[in-house]
Amino acid sequence: MPRLLILLLLIAVSLPAHADWAQVGAAYKCDHTAKTFQIVATMASSDENSTIAAPADFTPFDLGSYRAVACQLGRIAIAAIVAIGGGRDRGLCAANGSAGIYVLAVENQISLRMADLGSPCSDLPGITSLKIKANAKGATLTICKGIWDDEPRFTDVQCTDTQILDDQAAT
Repeated sequence: MPRLLILLLLIAVSLPAHADWAQVGAAYKCDHTAKTFQIVATMASSDENSTIAAPADFTPFDLGSYRAVACQLGRIAIAAIVAIGGGRDRGLCAANGSAGIYVLAVENQISLRMADLGSPCSDLPGITSLKIKANAKGATLTICKGIWDDEPRFTDVQCTDTQILDDQAAT
């Protein structure tokens, strides 16, 4: 009996272990009809119940990409450079990758620079979504920040609206 117990213990200890992992990402959408440009944070996870997928009508950024995207909303030109880390072993906190907006420009004016998307393994909120909506006064920038904590959503989300263009650029 003791030999069987030792054998079972050795087998259990020698099996490969798989750590939990999370990979932050992002997706974007340029909607000419709604006159909006949006970037949302996504979170892939080893636990499907914790995964935050890109909405169906958004285009995800590839892992390991550094990509410029543009959106024309009437006369308002929007450009963003987004970087999604990748190419590392998946791991929680130690190697969860990174996602960020390097530059967001509206009508050649920088509206945002060097902002982290998502918030894996941090008590500090990261950007969960960003939306620019063309309106009669020009455009409104809405930035929402929250924390991901093994949930299928971001928590403690708070949003701020800022009018970023005057009526000279209105559509």
